[in-house]
Amino acid sequence: LYVGNISVDFSPFTNMVASIMRRRFSETGYLFSRFTVARGEDGAPELDPLRHELRRGVDLVFVADYDLEVFKCLDEAGIPFLSEGMSRIKAKRCIGFVRIDGRRALKSFVDDCRLKKVRKVVQVSNRAGVPVNAVRALRLAGIKTEEIRISDEHSLCRIEVLMRRTMSEFLSVEVDPSAVFYFADDFLTAGAAGALSDRGLRSPDDFKMVT
Repeated sequence: LYVGNISVDFSPFTNMVASIMRRRFSETGYLFSRFTVARGEDGAPELDPLRHELRRGVDLVFVADYDLEVFKCLDEAGIPFLSEGMSRIKAKRCIGFVRIDGRRALKSFVDDCRLKKVRKVVQVSNRAGVPVNAVRALRLAGIKTEEIRISDEHSLCRIEVLMRRTMSEFLSVEVDPSAVFYFADDFLTAGAAGALSDRGLRSPDDFKMVT
């Protein structure tokens, strides 16, 4: 069972992992399903529907949700689970983690930019410092960098606000087919892709993006 929330359901990384897991488990005869944990008005996860789902003969859970209450619920159910990203979880039933090797991913990104003769990378970030290593590596490779900063806030509607602000920015941003947009957040990617699509632009012919 893949357990996510409304936020991570927009994430290209977690969707990629879920797709790989579905294929591999299906090949070995396992059933694979997804479950989204909804949140109440106070932002807390609604766990009763998850408890009901876990009683349907689940053998293993992949968790793409960072809420400790979700981990506690899985512990109480006695079902082993893998976590995406967080490696410091105090949960008895947590048996492993799925993480991106940032250094290898960055090297691969820079190498691809060199190979495809990318002249400029536009970094799109919602907070300072996120893509610093990428910018440094790109400049050392002789590739120009620019920045678009999207203002952020901490609220229950943060994801929707980020996507809306990014869409607004990309409805008028200049698009260079020889450049690559480098996004520091999946939600920024989703907002930009929506705005560029509304402008009649298509990837990778009219623009290129990496998240």
